[in-house]
Parts: sequence; structure tokens; C-alpha cells
Amino acid sequence: MNRPKTIFCDLDGTLVYHEKNLSIISNPEHTLRLLPGTSDVIKKWDEKSYWVVITTGRKESLRYATERQLRNAGIVYSELIMGFGGGLRILLNDKKQDGRNAVRAVSMNRDEGPINVCFDDIEMISKKYFETWENKDLVELSRLFSKEISIEDWNGSCNGIDEAIHFNKNIFEEINSLRVDIEDLYTVTNTVVAKINIFADGVSVPVVDIVEFDNEGKIKSIKAYRGNWYAWNV
Repeated sequence: MNRPKTIFCDLDGTLVYHEKNLSIISNPEHTLRLLPGTSDVIKKWDEKSYWVVITTGRKESLRYATERQLRNAGIVYSELIMGFGGGLRILLNDKKQDGRNAVRAVSMNRDEGPINVCFDDIEMISKKYFETWENKDLVELSRLFSKEISIEDWNGSCNGIDEAIHFNKNIFEEINSLRVDIEDLYTVTNTVVAKINIFADGVSVPVVDIVEFDNEGKIKSIKAYRGNWYAWNV
């Protein structure tokens, strides 16, 4: 069941340009300057019925001014939580019963905007990718890849979807029996780091894959490192 997502999102420096001047911040008539991509992202969240919680370090006494500024800027949200401290924000959540992570952290540069952020379930898409790769399904791989995908492993590299499909086709033709066992997945912003074991014609190969996604949920980069992944400190 594909339930609507819950988005906990900072305001200043994340959706709008960061302002340091308190007299501006506390002015209800102040016009928030939206960062690149904010309008489109807010529209998509609203269309998909996401529960959007704006979290901000602005003091509770500035609620009226902030609500008016958000309304005038066209930022639609479900809740506004104010008064967060300046320290690290940690979100705790249990995993789903099938082992999937129920939370994901996205950390952006200040005033960068959400334009390049992928809000799809990239962990699930990564599992789909490994399943598709195991099945040697070139057609489905082409659906998962972006047109500008780049691939790099210990045998070579390629750029662009046509080269990527040809690159994988050559691998599949050299191997009769193929299996991928996923040991662990770690998600950071638009990237999934996967510890996997590849069984190629019965030979086990430990691999670390770094899979990066674009903002449309397509795989734009894969870097595969062969070796003992127990030595990796991910």
C-alpha cells in the first residue's frame, strides 16, 4: 500500500532564503524569497496529499508573522512547529515489518533549495534495480536509468543510457548464473550505499555499490567497488 509521505521540512535556508535580520523576520508583511524549486516541490507535495510539517528555529512569538509570510508566499503545509534549537535534529522511527526503513534524512547546503532532491523511496528503487540486474532484464534497466547515467566498476566505465545498456549486456552474456544478495542499504540524501554479494556462476564477489538518483527517481550514477566490504566504515 502506497501511503502518503510525511515531510518534516526546515524553512529558512531550505525552502526560502535565510534571513538574519530579526526586524525582517518578525514583520508579517515581509515577502519570503522562495529558493529554486520550492514552488514546484510544494505543488507536488500538495497534489500527492503529503503531510507537510514545517519545522523552524523561529520563536513561538513569531508565529503570526511566520504564518502570514508562508500564506503570502504560497507555501501550503499541514503543521508549523516553532522554537527548535540550533543543535542537530534527530528523527527516530522503527522499521517496517518487511525490514524497510521508515525514515530518510536529506541535508542540503543553505539556500540551495529543494530543486535537486529526490522524494521517491530510493531504497525500494535500489532493491528493484538489484532484482532487475539479477534477472538480466535490460528493458527494465532502461526504465530505471536516467538518460545521463554513468557507470563505473573495476572493469571499466560508461556514460549515457545506450552505453550503460551495452555495458550491462556484455556482463550478462559472460555469466550464466547470476544472483545478488543484499546485506545492507544505507541512504544519504539522493544516494544509496549498498553492501551486496554477487554470485556469478557460483563465485561469490563482495561488492559495495554507490547508487545516486536524480530528482525524478532515476538512477544517474552507479559506482561499484569490489572487495571486502567489512573494511568499509559506512
